[in-house]
Amino acid sequence: MESLFFELLQVLKDLHEKLQEMLRATEQHNIALRHNDITGIKAALQQLDVISRQSKAIDSKREQIQRALEEKLQLSPGATLQETMALAPANIKKGLSDQAMALKETTEQLKNTVQLNKLLTQNAMHFNETILNMLRPAQATYCPSGQSNMAKDTPSLLNKTV
Repeated sequence: MESLFFELLQVLKDLHEKLQEMLRATEQHNIALRHNDITGIKAALQQLDVISRQSKAIDSKREQIQRALEEKLQLSPGATLQETMALAPANIKKGLSDQAMALKETTEQLKNTVQLNKLLTQNAMHFNETILNMLRPAQATYCPSGQSNMAKDTPSLLNKTV
């Protein structure tokens, strides 16, 4: 059973490393968004996709270990990491607790950066929509018959009837 706790500790360390990689990639995404760098945005998103798949694989391994510990410790199915850690041997408990805290802190940082990236993306989309609305008239300039159908008040800022 102690070996399962050691495996859990190692998996939590691996997961924390992946979350740190994800945080770095998210920060790169943030920088690319701030500079309107399409190539940088694409590169960051590809990197995040790879890291995300790797993190999911590590997390599924963690879930397997926790299920095995639940059975051996006779915990209810779906027990939290905190409940499992409470029954860990003393020599491993500190390491598990430190890793859980590090995971929580990194996840919080990641959440904040993702929220900021979301706002930057929404602002960029709003800017693009405004530009498109300036260039696009509300209705077509010409009817299908070829006659001019100019509206008196064109909502676009640019008159494109040449």
